[in-house]
Amino acid sequence: KDLSKISETVYKCFVHKARKKVVEDNVQMWKAAAYTLGQMGENGGTYLMKAFELKKFRDEPELRGLYLEQIGYTHAYKKFANELIDLLDHSEYLFIAKAADALAQFGEAPGKIRKEAIERMSKLLAQNYENTINDKSDEEAQRKYRMTGRAMQNSLEALAGVSLDGPLDWTEWWNKNKNVADNWSDE
Repeated sequence: KDLSKISETVYKCFVHKARKKVVEDNVQMWKAAAYTLGQMGENGGTYLMKAFELKKFRDEPELRGLYLEQIGYTHAYKKFANELIDLLDHSEYLFIAKAADALAQFGEAPGKIRKEAIERMSKLLAQNYENTINDKSDEEAQRKYRMTGRAMQNSLEALAGVSLDGPLDWTEWWNKNKNVADNWSDE
């Protein structure tokens, strides 16, 4: 109950009428609030997602990315895993990378959540990689892979508990391990 009230109070710094403009002092305060909310479990995550969706931050992708990343530190697996997984296919590459960074904090999540995240991420990582190989002149595909590939691989390593070399290895690992019950048990 207290944590809920504290989270709500911290969130008010994002929407307070005196904090409408995106200026350096406000940005510093919003960053501090994001780190604080990231330590407040599900309550903090709820307000981080609300801040991510605020219109005033529409032109502030770095700040919004921080809000996404901090959701991972809440360890509110059940509440935010699906939203973060959906963001792995966002049009803003920074948000893809930050959603992957957030999911990397879910290494202790229940097996079902980890499995769903690994399945989606390994497929998207492989697809992004194949797009760079199939058309080396496609600068947008190259940029997307450069901006998201490392974050996705780090997240896959955290979620699966194994270290692999690249997208093709992750696809192979997924195909071999998706039906191995021990990988997805919650023990």
